Amino acid sequence: MERDRELEILDKSILWSRRYTKQHFKDFAIPFSIYAFVLIPFIFYKVLHKRILEKHVKHGYNADNLKDAGYWDLDFENKDLYPDSVIQDYFDYKKQREFLKEQEEKVLNYSEKFVENISKGYMVDMCRRRQLLGFNDDE
Repeated sequence: MERDRELEILDKSILWSRRYTKQHFKDFAIPFSIYAFVLIPFIFYKVLHKRILEKHVKHGYNADNLKDAGYWDLDFENKDLYPDSVIQDYFDYKKQREFLKEQEEKVLNYSEKFVENISKGYMVDMCRRRQLLGFNDDE
């Protein structure tokens, strides 16, 4: 008798039916609300924030819409604002860029010295050959 009354109420209801009852809705709504109110903000405010900062540090990514907010002015004195991995990446890439810059300077310096030594050696060899051939260059 009581079950029949419940079924009649469900039949007349716009929102519920015999197949989808209030219990089904609760079973769906609770996990969905946890997902909507916990996981989605976590993804947007923690994971994406970290990824955007990592892209900025690694590849120099600068989004125009974030420049006005001062988002790219990285100040690592207040370490609470940034994830530890971003800070570590920043200093690693800074060290790597300095190393590459030093290597580039060494290569340029070496190539200049190499060209200088080769050209001096070439001139000395040319002068010796000319003297052996009998040309007297006092220049």
